[in-house]
Amino acid sequence: MDDITGRMEQAMEAMQPMAAALGVDVGVQVGEGQRRPTAHVLNILRPILEVCNEVGQLVRNEGIYLRGERVVTIDPDGTEREMDERRFISFVPRFCVVSKGKDEDGVPRRIDLSAKRAGEILASDAFKAMLPEVTRILPARLPVYTKDGLDVRLLPKGYDAEHKVFVTSDAPEIEDWHIDDAVGYFRELLKGFAWGDSGRSLAAQMAAMVGMFCQMLFPDSLAVPLFFWNANIEGAGKSILAEMVLASIYGTPETTDFAQGEEFVKTLASKAFGFASYLFLDDLDGFIKSQTLNRWVVQGMWSSRRMHKLEDKVVPKRCMTLITGNRATLSDDLVRRMVLVDLFSEKTAAERLAERDGKTEITSPWLARKDTRKNMLSALWSMVRYWAENGMPEAPRRIASFVEWTNVVGGIVSTAGFGDPFAPAKLSDAGDKWQVEWETLFSNVVRRFSPDKTGASIPLPEWCAVAREHGLYVDKLGELELTLMHMEETPRLWKITGDQPFGDKEKREQALRYMHPQKQASPFAKILRKRGGQVFEVDGRKYRFADRNTSTSTFLVRDVTGEV
Repeated sequence: MDDITGRMEQAMEAMQPMAAALGVDVGVQVGEGQRRPTAHVLNILRPILEVCNEVGQLVRNEGIYLRGERVVTIDPDGTEREMDERRFISFVPRFCVVSKGKDEDGVPRRIDLSAKRAGEILASDAFKAMLPEVTRILPARLPVYTKDGLDVRLLPKGYDAEHKVFVTSDAPEIEDWHIDDAVGYFRELLKGFAWGDSGRSLAAQMAAMVGMFCQMLFPDSLAVPLFFWNANIEGAGKSILAEMVLASIYGTPETTDFAQGEEFVKTLASKAFGFASYLFLDDLDGFIKSQTLNRWVVQGMWSSRRMHKLEDKVVPKRCMTLITGNRATLSDDLVRRMVLVDLFSEKTAAERLAERDGKTEITSPWLARKDTRKNMLSALWSMVRYWAENGMPEAPRRIASFVEWTNVVGGIVSTAGFGDPFAPAKLSDAGDKWQVEWETLFSNVVRRFSPDKTGASIPLPEWCAVAREHGLYVDKLGELELTLMHMEETPRLWKITGDQPFGDKEKREQALRYMHPQKQASPFAKILRKRGGQVFEVDGRKYRFADRNTSTSTFLVRDVTGEV
């Protein structure tokens, strides 16, 4: 045996020059008197591009990923950890021997990777291009099409290179249910909710749940309709129904604050650039309108310009928007982009719970439980499989701006027997945007200028200021914060006279009244002219809105109480 071992060592020593030329180190001890080829030798004295390519080849299948522009590792539970220089110094030697050339005997000189060289590799486009990209980290296995597009399968746990998705190791197990069991499960789960119609809202609820579960069936940059849960009273279950859409996949969902202006633009940019699957605006009230939200729902690509910079960043967006409200009204633009889940209850939450025959109350913690998520996911997967097994039927009805999405989702829901989720809804609570906006504008103008019997001639910019203060006619005038940004980027638009103090307050006052001559002033003036000659009641008094005086660009409002 000693003779054999000796001959093996001699053979290994004879092979060392050839192995070294191939980048293999044969000098690593394995045990007493034993040597074997073990580690790749990384010579960092070579050109940086060669080093970056070589490191990329070594680590590309070792749990390191490209996430947007960041290099990260992803733990089995989905936790992202950014790879910085200090981590990389100890990460790379797990897969190679770092050397700085060779000594006089041709043996690699082992060294530690320096922080400087680690940073250069991590910053290299060549290195990043070799890493697998992750666009989404999912806490559940979702359906995707097979490569031939003729069937569906579930994503595996871990990394799926075809779809650039990482599924966490603790994702709920999904069972194979019969379609009758799946439909029965959902009908029982949703029993007792105060649906505002004979079945359309229940089908719309199922469309939201199916659409979220099937998000990976659609390409990035595909627009998704807005889902709106509207209730007549508190406690009707609107938020729980919206959470149900998200909980099967995400457990406890995150909500986002709704706002106007720059902050909301930043929020949406963060969602888009993070490849978020949903935007959840919970418990809104009043009249809901936003030009930014209009664009967000209908656009498949989302861009954002950084303040005071000319660079634009554009990313594909595939994100479902969920809104809940009590007696809320939506602008016409949002109504055209939405699917309504209408709730009308004449009973308290406690009374509805009694109707469930003592079954478990549906709460946020209950929805987030792993066994609840497993059941919902299994039932949803059954519906998708049943649809695929029956030839992937099309939806009975589609929404014009979202044809591909509604065709698939509507097909799955209707094939399972829940009906047409995109049938027209009764929009008695949706509001007449134009009437609501006009009445709000006119009443606030009257209260500010207090016109008497002789009348008050009110300049067009003052109408604009009142509209912007109350978030009206945003589609024509733009949002106040965006107007401020525009004027900051174009200083010549500011009107500074004499010793006038010019701080944030003065800038805001000018931004309120600013109208681009072609893009804003004419369309807004046209809206006002359409109301010329009409009489409106404000706070118990009647006022006539006169035609525009073209020479002074003013509109006359006169108190006509007692005259008409």
